[in-house]
Amino acid sequence: MNPTISEIMNIRDLAAYLKLSRSTLYQLSQQGRIPCTKVGKSWRYHKEVIDAWIKDREGINSASKSKTETVKIKILIVDDDEPVLNVLAQSLTKADDSFAVETATDGFQAGQVMERLQPDVVVLDIFLPGIDGYEVCGMIKEGHSDMKVIAITGHGSDEVKQKIIDAGADEYLEKPFDLEELTVQIQDLIERTVSST
Repeated sequence: MNPTISEIMNIRDLAAYLKLSRSTLYQLSQQGRIPCTKVGKSWRYHKEVIDAWIKDREGINSASKSKTETVKIKILIVDDDEPVLNVLAQSLTKADDSFAVETATDGFQAGQVMERLQPDVVVLDIFLPGIDGYEVCGMIKEGHSDMKVIAITGHGSDEVKQKIIDAGADEYLEKPFDLEELTVQIQDLIERTVSST
């Protein structure tokens, strides 16, 4: 017998059912930590399977652990100006407790951290020594098309903006920018990713 509509949930339905955020469920689904099926670009969840998964959660009564589990949004900040890098990292860490922030000071180091961390969002300075932000952005999008890139620069112009957008950046900010604006952009990118599933 085929499952009825009510037995198959999308990420929005499941978020309401488990009382978890959609971004948390998206992360769990991406990491294979919750039973799900990908149909095209969307995740689907069978209620019966989810109920069994909740009951089987190690040593935890029903959904209590599932409801309190938080999944971090992994952010990599790449900037050769270390004081700016430190301020951005500290500010983002304080702004949202779901952010797990790591840093890199050049394109080469960024590549190493990306392979290990697999960040959800990269905050990328455009004018880096050695491998510049345009090249780093292109490499990110070529190898990890689902990673989101927010390009930042202290030397902005329409030409620079167009060039980095053409390289694949999802958003663009000119320094100095409001740290709250950066936080909102990160949250919006994650929410858009979740909404498209």
